Amino acid sequence: MGVQAWSRDPDENGRADPTIPATDGAAARDYQRGQRAVMAGIRRFADDVSGAIVSGGIDDAYTVQTFGGSSPYRRGSSLSFIADRANLGPASLSVDGYVSLSLRDRNGLPLLPNALRPGRLARVFYDPDGSFWRLEGLEVVKNDDFDAAPPNTIKGNDGQGLTDLTVDAARTLLQVDRVANKSEDEMVAEGAIANALAAKSTPEQVEESLSSIRTDLSGKTSKKYVDDSVGTVATGLTALQEDFGELDNEVATIRSGQNAGNILVETWAQLAAITPTLNARAEIPGTATTTHPDPVAAGNPVVPDPGTYRGSVTPLGWARIGPTTAAAAAAEAGKGITTSPLTRAPALQLAFRDPDTSLLTVLSPADSAAFIQEIAVPTTYPTDLTDVVLTETSSLILPEDPQRSGDLLIQIIDKADAGFNFTSNPAVMDVPGTWGQKSGQWVNHGDVGTLAVTGVVRRTAGDGSTTPLSAKINMRVRRRVNTPLPAKLADAIFVRWPDSADQRFKDAIRQEVDYLAGLGIYQKLKVWFLPGASRANNMVNLADPNGPLFVCHDGAEGAIETQPYKFMRGNGVDQYIDTQRLAADIGMTLAGHFLAAKVYPGGGVKTDGFAVGNSINFGMQPGRDAGLYGFRSGSGLEVNDTPLPNYMWAGFSRDNDAANFSAFVDEAKIWTRPRAIAALPTRSLNMLAINSTAGFAGPTSLPIHGVAAGFGLADQSVIRVFQANKRIQAVMATIAGA
Repeated sequence: MGVQAWSRDPDENGRADPTIPATDGAAARDYQRGQRAVMAGIRRFADDVSGAIVSGGIDDAYTVQTFGGSSPYRRGSSLSFIADRANLGPASLSVDGYVSLSLRDRNGLPLLPNALRPGRLARVFYDPDGSFWRLEGLEVVKNDDFDAAPPNTIKGNDGQGLTDLTVDAARTLLQVDRVANKSEDEMVAEGAIANALAAKSTPEQVEESLSSIRTDLSGKTSKKYVDDSVGTVATGLTALQEDFGELDNEVATIRSGQNAGNILVETWAQLAAITPTLNARAEIPGTATTTHPDPVAAGNPVVPDPGTYRGSVTPLGWARIGPTTAAAAAAEAGKGITTSPLTRAPALQLAFRDPDTSLLTVLSPADSAAFIQEIAVPTTYPTDLTDVVLTETSSLILPEDPQRSGDLLIQIIDKADAGFNFTSNPAVMDVPGTWGQKSGQWVNHGDVGTLAVTGVVRRTAGDGSTTPLSAKINMRVRRRVNTPLPAKLADAIFVRWPDSADQRFKDAIRQEVDYLAGLGIYQKLKVWFLPGASRANNMVNLADPNGPLFVCHDGAEGAIETQPYKFMRGNGVDQYIDTQRLAADIGMTLAGHFLAAKVYPGGGVKTDGFAVGNSINFGMQPGRDAGLYGFRSGSGLEVNDTPLPNYMWAGFSRDNDAANFSAFVDEAKIWTRPRAIAALPTRSLNMLAINSTAGFAGPTSLPIHGVAAGFGLADQSVIRVFQANKRIQAVMATIAGA
């Protein structure tokens, strides 16, 4: 037991954890032990949510075991764990042995491979709306999660697995060399580049001009004289007499400025030291983040150092007029390219940048399409289901499946007509809502959605057969993953409900049916009643959905009262519900039987009347009197010795013991007493009354909130049945607004 089992209601915490003595009247000597138990519980809870847990399981089925123990999944359930391995694809998670649910990313989508990484912390919480675990804060795997490719290689696949391809191999694979490019000689021989070069001085002319400058400067030693001779371009020359080699650097700057029409400097400090002429152009290239006040613009706003500049005389200074030429070119790149809707694009072409040369290479449309097709993932996978058997009674074909998408094709193989319902409701021939299909047909039913699909068959006209009919069909279904979703035990319940139900109620039942079935308990239950969305749905036996429906006997005073997700209530006179199941039908024997019931909270008390039973010697009276419960498994009535809070789950069980039976209230066995039952009656089990030769006896007006019956159960199994019902009824209370 741990924090997960504690209640937000202080009054309910008296018995919430047996390790903590918190009941009224607890001995003072137990106080210190209780304090230590609380501290231990909080520590275990802290470990559960802080990442002290390490996952287990195999492949993509992850399991974790919490330190404090957990309640079945509910809104607010969360924990953190360290992944012991990377996932290979969509994954699932089981906590403390409870049913395994889908593990999804923060957007509710199935996990991509390597979303979970070994040694990384994953925080998850239960999403009750979708009935799956949602990872909080998990992001898509980034490039820096992978090993860097060696120089002159790219990540690729050579057909033998993931390897690093050389640039030459990649160019051959992508057929880059098929792209026709002009040589540099061709580009400068004609067109705009040739015209621009024609207007520039030739290198010989520049060299001739520089020769005289070198001669004049050779005898000068002052920096001022150099500035006067070569203008603003020569501001970087210093100590020319000591190191004439610096002159070559300045000459190179002069040549670059002559070719580009700009003064090029590295920093704002260098440009600010140059006295501008009117409308002179200058540029500080690069991506530095330093700034300075503009000396020309009004108010001297602060501007970035890198950019293009124009000289000003009044006021004197360099005015920043825009970004660098490289930044401006990058901003304009692509603006002239026309756009086209993808559905109407005549061809797509991919472009790749060579990291060695920085050149852009464009693939042909055919090569682009081939590459996209190679790396594309299909949106859905087709799956064929063969020899699916249908009968004359509506049955489940496909369970609810949020991953199902696309067309559903069905073929009838045997000689029979069939009907299909795609809304989780039963299929009924010739009734609106059921799609009819003739014998031998192969029909594409289109995209039928994600709800459960049911089917039913009937004989073809003129068949003349009088034997029970069954027929085989084939189906093709498409899913976003390539593994069909297996049908759950609870799915058979949902397809028998004629009316829609709250998804939270269905999820709770599905979870608890799986839980009890995994323990081998659900198979021993033969009658299970919980009030759901409607009276018609309530007549489906949760423990035997394909068996006979419960039957309401409304009596002479009107219909039995039905409150959705709360209760069904009789008048205490002539109203009852027949389960249509004999003691022998539900596996009861003199030495082994189980019977339990619960009255709706606040329903009052009644000194007589039975919630469920099938004779005066076999029945349950929860809410019998103030704090008392009545148990009959033999000739006399047994009641609890000490009054307990009314309207809890109560029941009794004989587990291979014909001489004794044990009584239970809530989650505790209150006693075992000797009392034999002479014979099990041959009448069916009733709810809201017991059975008699007249059809009913001992009717009650108390509202029943739940009933369960079947084989004899061991003590712990009885308690687990109570716990499962209480978890479902907590969801029912939320739906009903209680």
